[in-house]
Amino acid sequence: MSDTTPAPVSTDAAFFLAGPTGCGKSAVALALAERLGPRAVIVNADAFQLYRGYEILSAAPTSEELSRAPHALYGTFSLSENCDAAQFAATARETIDRIASAGGLPIVVGGSGLYLKALTHGLAPTPPGDPRLREQLEPLSLEALVEWYRHLDPEGAAATNLKNRRYVTR
Repeated sequence: MSDTTPAPVSTDAAFFLAGPTGCGKSAVALALAERLGPRAVIVNADAFQLYRGYEILSAAPTSEELSRAPHALYGTFSLSENCDAAQFAATARETIDRIASAGGLPIVVGGSGLYLKALTHGLAPTPPGDPRLREQLEPLSLEALVEWYRHLDPEGAAATNLKNRRYVTR
């Protein structure tokens, strides 16, 4: 792990509830928090619920739900800010550590698999994206990008969904 990739969070420090969108994770987390008492804090691990302004679209907790148990990392970032998986993991790790060190019981809940993986297992060190290169690649067709990718990195291309332009560009 590089110096910029934080160590994964100790899974001993938190409960984790994960699953697909709409399966009831938030309701279970709220019921668990109420059952565990005032020490329980629900910690968001949903990529969209991190942002203010997506409350309705992301099914963020209502004010009534927020009043029933402490919540953290909901509406933390403005829509003009970026938060990637690495930044989320660092922010969530600090939050979980702060809750646990104060005697709290963090309940991490969300369906953003990459964000959960970043938090629990860390991320492989990778170079940052290059906006200038992405700008140069934008006008190319998907077919041209795939051909170039296969030429530069045949193994990487073989392991990538070549129908997904975003994956090929990255």
